[in-house]
Amino acid sequence: MKSAEEIIEKLKNSFNAPSRKDEKFKAVVVCILISTTFWFFSALNKTDYTTQIDHPVEFIFDETQFMPIIDLPEKLRIEVTGGGWDLMTRSFGFGMEAVQINLSDPSSSKYQLTSTLRGDLSANMTNINLNFILNDTLFYNIQKIVKRRIPIVFDSISLILEVGFEMTSPIQIDPQYIEFEGPENFVNAISNPFIIYPDDNIIDEDVNEQFEIPSLSSSLIRPSVSEVRAIFSVIEFFEYDREISVSLVNNTDSLITIEPANMRAYYKKSEDYTSIPSDSLEIEMVADFFSLNPADSTISIQIVRQASYIKDLRLESDKVKVRYD
Repeated sequence: MKSAEEIIEKLKNSFNAPSRKDEKFKAVVVCILISTTFWFFSALNKTDYTTQIDHPVEFIFDETQFMPIIDLPEKLRIEVTGGGWDLMTRSFGFGMEAVQINLSDPSSSKYQLTSTLRGDLSANMTNINLNFILNDTLFYNIQKIVKRRIPIVFDSISLILEVGFEMTSPIQIDPQYIEFEGPENFVNAISNPFIIYPDDNIIDEDVNEQFEIPSLSSSLIRPSVSEVRAIFSVIEFFEYDREISVSLVNNTDSLITIEPANMRAYYKKSEDYTSIPSDSLEIEMVADFFSLNPADSTISIQIVRQASYIKDLRLESDKVKVRYD
C-alpha cells in the first residue's frame, strides 16, 4: 500500500501534467481534503483543549403526583478541558450520562442551583476536567396534580330562540358534575360553576342534544367528559289582544259609572292552548269602588281571574275614571 506522501506527490505530478481544467480542479480538491484530514487527526491527538459542551440533566420526581407545566431543562452548559478525541465524542453526546436531579417535593421550589451538581458532573467525566458550570441556575415549574369536581350549568341567556318561541322547562344537565385533573394552579382557576355555552343555532323545538366542553386554559387539564347533554322544552307562543269589560264592585250609587267600561288586554298563549276560545272565563277584571282615589277620581284595576295558560298579561291602562251621571 502506498504511503500518504507518495499519494500527495502523485497528485502534484498529475496537476502539473497537461490535462483538462476540471481534472486539475479535482486534484486540488483531493489534495485539500487529504491535508485537512491529516491536520484534523493530528489536532485531535492533543490533550489540552478547552471548550464548552452541553451536558444532559434529568429531573427525577413522582410523575403520578406532579407534572411540569413548562418544558424541563435538558442540558447544562459547562466548560471542560481534555483531549481532542474525548471532547469531540462528548460534543456529539457520546459517553455522557445524564446528571439526575432528585426532587422530593418539586412544587415547593422553581429553581435548582447548579453549584450543587458539580460533584455529580465531575464523577461522570473521565479523561476530561470540569472547569466551570456556565448556568448558575436551572429554572422549572412543576405543580402538584389535583382533581376538582364542579357542578355544570347551561348558559340559557345565550340561547337563540326563534321569534315567538320560549323555553318552558328547567334545563336538565347530564352529567350534573364534571371532574378536572391537572396542575393545581390551573385546575383551581376554573370557574365554579362550570358553564356550558349553546351553539349558534336558532332553536324552534325541544332540545335534547350534546354540547361540547368549552376550550380550557391549558391542554394539561383533563376533563372527565368531552360533551354534556342538555334537555329542555321549547314552545311557540302567540300574541293576543282583546277588549275585556271591567266590572265596578262595591258601588252603592247607580249613577256612578266608570270610563272606560272595557279595557284592552294584551297577552300570550302557547300553541297548546290556541284551540281554547278567548272568552270571559280567561280574564276577569274589576274596579273596587272602595279603592277610589278622591284626588283624581280613579280606581286601579284588579285582575281577579287569569287562566293558568295565559302569560305576560298587560293592560292598556291600569286605572279607570269614575263618572257621576
